[in-house]
Amino acid sequence: MEKYLQQQHPQVVTKPQAPVTQQILDQPLHPDLAWVAPTLFILLQNPLASDPSTYGSQIILRLGRILSATLPPTQRIPVRRTLQSLLVRLPADAFGARCVRPVQRYLTHLVDSGRLGAGRLEAMMAGVLLDVLLQANNGAGGKVPYHEFYNKVRKWKHPRCSVASIASDSTAKLPVTH
Repeated sequence: MEKYLQQQHPQVVTKPQAPVTQQILDQPLHPDLAWVAPTLFILLQNPLASDPSTYGSQIILRLGRILSATLPPTQRIPVRRTLQSLLVRLPADAFGARCVRPVQRYLTHLVDSGRLGAGRLEAMMAGVLLDVLLQANNGAGGKVPYHEFYNKVRKWKHPRCSVASIASDSTAKLPVTH
């Protein structure tokens, strides 16, 4: 889908020179990209996305990449808004089980597998997807409890400190790495 967007719609995918933020926010969805949000909507609900140790990680990563980088800058917000309007229509249990929890499992998988440091870009792309889900949830009046959007990491690994050492020292600060 990413390559298709770049190859088949170069007139839409070209990057404008120094776009003005308000112009980007006010952009309507380009007719040639009207199919993108429904496709992302279907892919997001794929049952394979709920297992981050198999195909799920690739699905979540690709969806986040499309929303955050592949789409042209002027079309990212219109596609996100269209996707949010589709997500609002899902029942609360389906929205939580098929959309929110798989993204959370993916983020937890990144941490548990020790890939959070190396996979920062992956985590940021999943964060963009999670933000779209949160906006859809807010637009639907909070059909899924807010705590579902907070990641419940079971273990936290950092090469220079541990959660226990931070908890025992109230003045401790996380190390800054460059």
